[in-house]
Amino acid sequence: MGHGARLGRGEPRSRAGHGSGARRGGCRDEPPIGALQRNYGFTVADVTSHANAFSAGMEQAGVAVAIKHFPGLGSATANTDTTTGVTDTTTTATSPQVAAFRSGIDAGAAFVMTSTAVYAQIDPTQPAAFSRAVVQGLLRDTLGFRGLVITDDLSAAAQVTGWSPGDRAVKAIEAGNDIVLASHSPDVVPEMVAAVVQRARSDPAFAAVVDAAAARVVGAKAHLVR
Repeated sequence: MGHGARLGRGEPRSRAGHGSGARRGGCRDEPPIGALQRNYGFTVADVTSHANAFSAGMEQAGVAVAIKHFPGLGSATANTDTTTGVTDTTTTATSPQVAAFRSGIDAGAAFVMTSTAVYAQIDPTQPAAFSRAVVQGLLRDTLGFRGLVITDDLSAAAQVTGWSPGDRAVKAIEAGNDIVLASHSPDVVPEMVAAVVQRARSDPAFAAVVDAAAARVVGAKAHLVR
């Protein structure tokens, strides 16, 4: 089931890292999803019906699920974990795979994981996880998502090696992510934390963004307590 966390009795339980719950989209042979059979189907109807049912069942068991990788990896031509410069040239804000995320959000998704691919038709300048146009603009403002936003792994993915670990964390939070995932190589976490703290101490606006993200995380944990 991936890198989710199932905590002890009386504590919140979540499967919000690489949980296999709700992967949206995927062509049959595209490297990160379809070729590895990590998807629920190849149409919006198939993906949403199966993924939303899985998410609902996990939620009933007290496990939060992250639907991923926003705004979709179905048109990606390479795996962002192992390849640099991965760019989706076709997905737009109104593409079917974005509609699949809307369905998951409307069904009550607690988490959305952002992709590290670049989406040329939405923001060609940077990976989605670093893009305010993708996270705040499309996910929050357009789709109306009010839950937690978590990045795909930023510790060792080839796609983000052009930025220092500290810059990755700061850029992700600036974009609107609440949680920075560092699962593959957690030894970079101290550098990430130090960069976020340093920026927050010198930039009140950024500090307010961090505080708001922390409040959403605490609220989500309270909701999961059984």
